[in-house]
Amino acid sequence: CFKNYFNFKGRTSRDEFLWFAPYLLLVVGVFSTFHYLRWRALNDGSAAAQIERAVRERELAKLFPNYRELEASMTLSDELSRLIIGVVSDPIFLFAFVIPFITVTARRLHDVGLSGWWQLLPIGLIMLGSGVAGDIVGFVVIASFIGLIAMCCQPGQMKSNRFGKPPK
Repeated sequence: CFKNYFNFKGRTSRDEFLWFAPYLLLVVGVFSTFHYLRWRALNDGSAAAQIERAVRERELAKLFPNYRELEASMTLSDELSRLIIGVVSDPIFLFAFVIPFITVTARRLHDVGLSGWWQLLPIGLIMLGSGVAGDIVGFVVIASFIGLIAMCCQPGQMKSNRFGKPPK
């Protein structure tokens, strides 16, 4: 999959797709967990966290008379951390894993005789439903992803089709 990084043409075997998809899910899971935990650490607004912060602040104020200046510099470093997480790591992740997944899915759909554009259906539904709250929209998005995976898991066409020769 990484050999054909930006290749939307041709066909991909079911085996290549089924080896790459779980690998990507594992990487996405680890990345998302890290991202979420870091976000929670920077944005924890729970009552327990606020109490802990107040106690810590009082103790620090006793130890360090210039605590407010120290706190201001810590806030700046937290903002810098948020910036690094959002602006630097997300695009790196996008180019490292999401683009190869889109290309391999397009090639896999080509192998079963479908256009690679079919993978835009779940993405389009997410965009349409992003402003609409409700369980029905979430259900439709999940159902469309399951349908996309089902299309990709079908056996490929044994003969050449409009997208090229069968993969080896």
